[in-house]
Amino acid sequence: MARMAGVGSKVCLWPFRYFGIETFFVPEQGTAAEIMKNLIGSKDYTVILVTEKVYREAQELIEAQRESYLPAITLIPDLEGSEGLALERITNAIRTAVGMDIA
Repeated sequence: MARMAGVGSKVCLWPFRYFGIETFFVPEQGTAAEIMKNLIGSKDYTVILVTEKVYREAQELIEAQRESYLPAITLIPDLEGSEGLALERITNAIRTAVGMDIA
């Protein structure tokens, strides 16, 4: 069965537990990259949701994983609101797939 994980702050991810998503809380700055490395290396998850703050911390690792089929890493906004990173990634993916900007 496909497993999903979420990485971010406790406040932001707590509700995802009700939907069966395994949550990994980032207790302090500097630990997100290690958590992401462990999740990607485990090969247990098909989808990993990460907050934009986690993305900024582990950007190099996440971008390296982008070329792989699994796990799919999806950005979600933080509780403080979106910084536009998720929208930018979706726009770039559409631009690559379609060959032009459709916005």
